Amino acid sequence: MSRDLQAEINKRIASAIALRSGDKLRREHIKPLSVTFKDTSMEEKYSQMRDEVFKSNLVCAFIVLIFITTIQILLPSTR
Repeated sequence: MSRDLQAEINKRIASAIALRSGDKLRREHIKPLSVTFKDTSMEEKYSQMRDEVFKSNLVCAFIVLIFITTIQILLPSTR
């Protein structure tokens, strides 16, 4: 077996293990209906975390809003 193929297989196995571990942690620590932590201290820590991509998400949403508004203005109405 070549090293590239073996490295790819190892990467896929590691990815599958990480995915399963995340699912297991989610089942153990999060309420399924409310999607909140079962432990209030963990919920408090999570709520204090800074969202690193919030600003870029807002900018992208605003760009999409401007684009849609522009298209609505430029296209003639079919009425």
